[in-house]
Amino acid sequence: MIWWRVILIENGKLTVKAWSGIFTLLKDLFPLPEDECREFLDHSMTYETAESLVRNPLLEKLKQTDAETWFTVPLIDENQHFGFCIVSYLYQVPLLDMNESFDEFGKDVASVMRMVRRKEAQLKKIKEFEWFGNSLSLDVPLEQHYSELTTRAGVGTKADFACIYLYNEKKTVLSSNLHRMEKWSKQPK
Repeated sequence: MIWWRVILIENGKLTVKAWSGIFTLLKDLFPLPEDECREFLDHSMTYETAESLVRNPLLEKLKQTDAETWFTVPLIDENQHFGFCIVSYLYQVPLLDMNESFDEFGKDVASVMRMVRRKEAQLKKIKEFEWFGNSLSLDVPLEQHYSELTTRAGVGTKADFACIYLYNEKKTVLSSNLHRMEKWSKQPK
């Protein structure tokens, strides 16, 4: 039997994002501070090469499982660490000298993850621009558009406050629309 885990970095902690097979022994370990498993993020390891690690909580838990053979694959793309995968077998499997292959596989997976995240960010921007087309109506007072635009600018940039200055050429005046974060507990619709 084989089981695997995909462990990703989120806010400085390692969290399990996907898994198969028996999970009970490892699930109590996560989330785990990223620094405690730095070795797993930098390069592939096997149950044999990991013996040199000193006081690593993940290694200690892996030793308590029924896995006879296991290896890890770091997910690194362009020096960005996404996390790592653990693949384990409940029986002895010869791994040969596969570390380079594991590392290359991890780079491929991380590259796909980076592209997916970039595409998600692009889709989010597209949805924000769709708002302009759907929301800017002549039937709504101009002040309401300013308010909505200012709020979106503040939420989008995570600012404490946002302000839009408008210049009226006829009156040669500068007016503003200021909103503070207290009003921004929720994302505008």
